[in-house]
Amino acid sequence: MIHQKSNKSVTATHDFLNFDDKQEIQNEIPSYLSQLDVRLWYVESSLIGFSAIHQNHLEMFFYILMKLAKDMENKSFNY
Repeated sequence: MIHQKSNKSVTATHDFLNFDDKQEIQNEIPSYLSQLDVRLWYVESSLIGFSAIHQNHLEMFFYILMKLAKDMENKSFNY
């Protein structure tokens, strides 16, 4: 699931990457994630994104923008 979310986000926001670069990133993510402290972000029971930290550095932060905008009106994050 995280792999799909990150792939969609990279495709939407990293237009400077060519196809081969994106494929290389997607191939590396599974082994890379296992080295990080990954946090899943929910509003109630709906996954809205995730973050990944390594040695107190934010390495990744992905979120579903439309879901976030809708749910942030009246709710708080839980992880």
